[in-house]
Amino acid sequence: MTMAELEGEKLRASIEYYKTIISVQTHFNDMLIRTRWFGLTVIGTLTAVAAASVSQVPDSRLVFFYAEFHVSTIFALCGMIISAGLFVLDRLYYYRLLMSAVEQGAEFERSNAEHFESIGVKNPGLTQRLSDKVNKNDSDAIVLFFWALPLVICVIIAIAGLR
Repeated sequence: MTMAELEGEKLRASIEYYKTIISVQTHFNDMLIRTRWFGLTVIGTLTAVAAASVSQVPDSRLVFFYAEFHVSTIFALCGMIISAGLFVLDRLYYYRLLMSAVEQGAEFERSNAEHFESIGVKNPGLTQRLSDKVNKNDSDAIVLFFWALPLVICVIIAIAGLR
């Protein structure tokens, strides 16, 4: 194998590795999106059932260890548990995996800039550029709001059902 062939193989291997990094980033981003939409669907359904139970069966009360509450409180509590659980899954698992893949991609782009330029890609660094545009603090606030809003709605419904 000549030096040119060896360099070509190294370049092909680097491109395949980079494609794998991007694929992993895409996978974890997709998992985050699916988790959020699944969560919103389930929590929205539980909230709708709680609201419907208040209007359709306003006198439906349950007693549990001397505490009396409306049946809607059960649905709201389920929504609260699911919201908190999916927030943890989202932020403490999938997000961290995504960020690891993003950091790996940015590092690969930095250390292989000459490979990218040799195939005509000027100024490689898409991963870092995207990371620079989405501030981590803004991302944290958005995700917290995303999961806190349905949680607060469920808390309000649960409190309303306790009287």
